[in-house]
Amino acid sequence: MNLETAPPPAERRRERRWTRVCLGAIVLALLGAAAAVHHLRQRRPPLAAPADHGALPGPVRAEVQALLDTFLLDARLEERAQGPVREFHVSGHTRAGLAQDFYKGFRPALTGRIMPLLRPYGEIISFDIASLDLPPARLRPLPTKD
Repeated sequence: MNLETAPPPAERRRERRWTRVCLGAIVLALLGAAAAVHHLRQRRPPLAAPADHGALPGPVRAEVQALLDTFLLDARLEERAQGPVREFHVSGHTRAGLAQDFYKGFRPALTGRIMPLLRPYGEIISFDIASLDLPPARLRPLPTKD
């Protein structure tokens, strides 16, 4: 077998075509990666208006309290200020006998109704519900020192 013989012209054309296809795919991948990096670098977190740390409006407090009363006995909504951070603290006892029954109704009400109502007025909502261990939830970004 002679290694110095040139490959036939059809094989050379095929190799050049595959080389061009591979180089084109590499260029497209690099362009896509550059566009993605540019997009990610340009993303900025949305600027939220500062929370209104004044008194919680009566209608908002009444609506949140009514929602809490449907799920909790002796439901209490307290406002706590911890420096520049305002926290809403919910406490009480569950009306449901089982935790799964309580969570089934409370979680959708919390994320769909209660948190959107409280979001403009504070940063954190925490819970002290007897027999349950709900972690605190962030309503909005914490204020930063400028």
